[in-house]
Amino acid sequence: MLSKTITESEVEDVSLSMLRNLGYEVVFGPDISEGGFAEERKYGEVVLVGRLRNALRRINKSIHDGAFDEAVKKVLRTESQDQVVNNQLFHKLVTNGVNVEYKRADGSIKISKKIAQYQQYNAVQKALTSTVAATKNDKRAGVVWHTQGSGKSLTMVFYAGKMVLEPVLENPTVIMLTDRNDLDDQLFGTFSRCHDLLRQDPAQANSRDELQNLLKVSSGGIIFTTIQKFFPEDESTEYPILSERKNIIIVADEAHRSQYGFGLKVPKNLDKEALKYGYAKYLRDALPNATFIGFTGTPIEKADRNTRKVFGSYIDVYDIEQAVEDGSTVKIYYENRLAKLELKPEARPFLDRVR
Repeated sequence: MLSKTITESEVEDVSLSMLRNLGYEVVFGPDISEGGFAEERKYGEVVLVGRLRNALRRINKSIHDGAFDEAVKKVLRTESQDQVVNNQLFHKLVTNGVNVEYKRADGSIKISKKIAQYQQYNAVQKALTSTVAATKNDKRAGVVWHTQGSGKSLTMVFYAGKMVLEPVLENPTVIMLTDRNDLDDQLFGTFSRCHDLLRQDPAQANSRDELQNLLKVSSGGIIFTTIQKFFPEDESTEYPILSERKNIIIVADEAHRSQYGFGLKVPKNLDKEALKYGYAKYLRDALPNATFIGFTGTPIEKADRNTRKVFGSYIDVYDIEQAVEDGSTVKIYYENRLAKLELKPEARPFLDRVR
């Protein structure tokens, strides 16, 4: 369990553990530095060039040797004096590849590894596994319960980025679903700034017609929309099918809200013209084979509204207690107050007359 003050050694230990689980070899720095028993580098060198060359050859067996020298040069080159810019450029290289030219042919060297905060990493790994399993079963991938301040929006970005690379999902269409326009805009902005990680630009459906057009594809795409667009425009109790594809993943943000209503609502006056279902039923009318996953900081369990019944069991839980302990957010204090009410003396004789 992490302490409130995170030290550099703790970050290093967690990072090394993640990399080791991903298949990396972890070695003691002085052992491979100058003077060590297995010298590979000088202390001022960050990149293990020999290992980099070997990895490039192993991953790209059909590429000409001259391309490797050019690729290594590009990886080691510093383009800017701003370290943030250099990190962004390097991220593009390891996710999109290094383009080189040699003898009338192009080669692309690709290495892809990502690291997030520990709760984000754990949630994304679990969510991907659960999603793959749900596509073959009841289409309920589960609920990611992460409290406010945990970086839930970026967790969804990382999750979407992993899904587009998962072969079993067959280049899925990801629908990011909210229930308010301002949330839709906010989340769309976050994803748009991460288009390099997502390997595509997300699209925002501003109308029912636009949503239907965006779904007229056989695969791919990240679509942002609000759940209200799945409500029938006429008096119908069914929503027309938009796609029967199985490689559609619906990611519901604030999943504890607006995601209910499988049963018919019967008004007190029994007016048949007013009979309606909730959004959950119409959404599944439109996309009957889609898989659903919910992200929320406040899941609920009531007779008519139960987050887990809609989306499935909890995939990962990062609650307020853990977030406070990690320093991700602050404690919440409640103070009871009694409001003082005063009645004017001249109004008191009329008090008993009020019904």
